[in-house]
Amino acid sequence: MSKQKIRDEGREQKYFAIIPHIADEDLGPFEYKLYGHYKHVCGESETGACWESNRTTAEKCKMSSGKVTDARRSLEVKGYIKVQPGKGDKTCIVTLCDVMEENVKRMKLRSSGEQDASGVHQVNKSVQDMNTTIQDMNETVHQVKQRITIEEEHIEEKPIEEEQQQARANSEIQHPNAFELFQANIGELKPLVADSLKDALQTYPAGWVEDAIGVAATSGGRSWGYIQGILNRWDKEGRNDKASNRTSASPDLPDGSRYVSGDLAYAIEH
Repeated sequence: MSKQKIRDEGREQKYFAIIPHIADEDLGPFEYKLYGHYKHVCGESETGACWESNRTTAEKCKMSSGKVTDARRSLEVKGYIKVQPGKGDKTCIVTLCDVMEENVKRMKLRSSGEQDASGVHQVNKSVQDMNTTIQDMNETVHQVKQRITIEEEHIEEKPIEEEQQQARANSEIQHPNAFELFQANIGELKPLVADSLKDALQTYPAGWVEDAIGVAATSGGRSWGYIQGILNRWDKEGRNDKASNRTSASPDLPDGSRYVSGDLAYAIEH
């Protein structure tokens, strides 16, 4: 037996990933998260490699696909990974670089009390990353404010028609006979007509309005204008029939006789 394959089933990389200390200093939050994820998925694989879509990486890292792309590009610039094009336009090969030597070098400098020459640069970079994060937060706050403004405008611009419909509904509760009579004998109760009918009920006795609807129904004048004309004439000239003294509070006339009294009673009776 000239060759042997050695396999360790107790590979520690399956259970944890080793992140060098310099990553904590060099990387922003999104870069650090993505770098740790790369270490994780590579450690789980026996070959030290895995295939994963950009979308899957984004979901596992709990960030957008755009953030994954930006963080990957930044990791490449800082020397933590290498990115090479793979087969196909949408495929790339990400290789994690060995930064342990740089990590040990910096830690030795720190333990001996020497200043890392790149310390100021790293601080500035960290500040820049923080500014980017703050900018993203400001954009989110701006979007929330815009949404609140739109909702407030929607509330302020609540259609007047809803208020009119509510007013008409209240009027119908107070004077159901007039509204029901109009719909049953004249036609559809449109919004403008309903408002006019409401005004008429506030101006004239309810019995007048109901009788005027009945007169219009029996005479063929099936319109609100015709009904309004009858009410105006009764208001100016008075009524000479018994129904003039009736109100909606005492509807004591039979349903048939209420429409044969008044100006056109002779036409119905004869």
